[in-house]
Amino acid sequence: MAPRSRHRGCRWIRDRGIVLELCPTSNLNTAVVSGWDEFRWIFDTFRRNEIRFTINTDGPEMLKTYIRDELATLGRLGILSLNDQEQVAATSHAASFVPNVSDVPAPSLVPARREVVEREEA
Repeated sequence: MAPRSRHRGCRWIRDRGIVLELCPTSNLNTAVVSGWDEFRWIFDTFRRNEIRFTINTDGPEMLKTYIRDELATLGRLGILSLNDQEQVAATSHAASFVPNVSDVPAPSLVPARREVVEREEA
């Protein structure tokens, strides 16, 4: 795709308020993305063009990866900073299809106890 077409595509996505959902491990396993360096380029392109995106998993039971793993890897490799990860979480929350999820007051959002999370994922 020519650079001009790519730029037009980014503008089209941004102007329509589309939020892209990315599943890094799945994209690597299916060879949609060639490697972590390509992800670095993708996320840089998204930030430069103000494209909103979220980090997700595709079949965590099959790929043995969870959101925390995806974010930890992206952070460890310097692809997404902590600030970027916080923005991704806020974008996920705002773009959720769950009715009224944005209306839940912050104090009532209590994280699960660690042992509960580990038991449920096992």
